[in-house]
Amino acid sequence: MKKSAFFSVLILVLTATLTAVPAFAGSTVLYDNTASESFGNSPDWGWGTNGTTDSFVLSSNATITGGTLGLWVNQGDTPASVTWQITNNEFDGSPLAGGTATSLANTYESLFTIETPFGSYSQDIYDSAFSMSGLPLSAGTYWLEIDGVATEDGGNNYWDESEGRSTAYISDGNEEVPSETFQILGEPDTTVTPEPTSFLLLGSGLAGFAGLIRRRLKV
Repeated sequence: MKKSAFFSVLILVLTATLTAVPAFAGSTVLYDNTASESFGNSPDWGWGTNGTTDSFVLSSNATITGGTLGLWVNQGDTPASVTWQITNNEFDGSPLAGGTATSLANTYESLFTIETPFGSYSQDIYDSAFSMSGLPLSAGTYWLEIDGVATEDGGNNYWDESEGRSTAYISDGNEEVPSETFQILGEPDTTVTPEPTSFLLLGSGLAGFAGLIRRRLKV
């Protein structure tokens, strides 16, 4: 084996070792506040409530790329847009990111019929996914604030209640309410920075390997 070929292989091995990091295959559920059933719905935004906010926790650094919401709409209607914010605190007025998502991926979940003294009415429940520009966040507690939802027919709409582990508030009087159905999607930070001792061990191993090859080349 020629020395030039050997050192080319050695460089390739070293490069591959230092640059090998896990690849991300798609959006991951970073936080889940869903439930196996619905526990009702939050107030209609048209009744004077400017927004509803729910806490979520990231256990490690991640980049947020989207979310899903459980939404109630009038029977036959569909969600069309969601106005959202990610904040450090509930209703703190300094969003880390926000906007109005108009390209929703709606999945029909079920029909919910409500009985009242004045009769019954039905609402469709959708799982509505929306995307965000990549928002890198460190591990910690944040808030997903929904300030409004529009539907194709302009009807009333509500955020489904899951009564999950999140803390939730509505902006009218900052009243605490049962938490809502949502997920936070994104890419977890899986980059691992090798410790200095790892580099030393790698260098020692490669040096020993090189010495062994050199001895064999002299034979």
